[in-house]
Amino acid sequence: MSRNFLIIEKSISTILILWGCLISTSLQIAFDYSHVTWSNISFIKIFKNHYFEILQSLLAILGGLFLIFNKKIGWGASFIMSIISSLFLLLAIIKPHSSTASQLELLPLRIILSVLFFAMAFTLTLSPFRIKYYPTIKTCLLIAFCATVLTIFYII
Repeated sequence: MSRNFLIIEKSISTILILWGCLISTSLQIAFDYSHVTWSNISFIKIFKNHYFEILQSLLAILGGLFLIFNKKIGWGASFIMSIISSLFLLLAIIKPHSSTASQLELLPLRIILSVLFFAMAFTLTLSPFRIKYYPTIKTCLLIAFCATVLTIFYII
């Protein structure tokens, strides 16, 4: 793999780690402003109500970290996270509640981020990455299964 692709790989992993941290930070800010106390909430309730954001942030952070350390699971998790983030940002634009004034202000940012994540997913499928991580049929099926499950969780 050439030096340029190594730089691209580390850049993608850094973006994914930052994206996962941003998701978990936004979840924490949402808790801070919801005026919920620890006496009336538990970890089970938090996970039950916000499992998708928790799983998405963990997948982004772990995928980015494993991609930095050149692990095959990091390539798969990074690819899943890139596809899923791109898809979910596009779905957030299409949803019926996205026509409010505050949501319309976020429209250009969502489009730019969606294109960025789609470009990251496309980059991870280029020949140097496929040669380096050698995805098998089992890996591709696992990626498709995880992407499908996360999409179903998002829609529900």
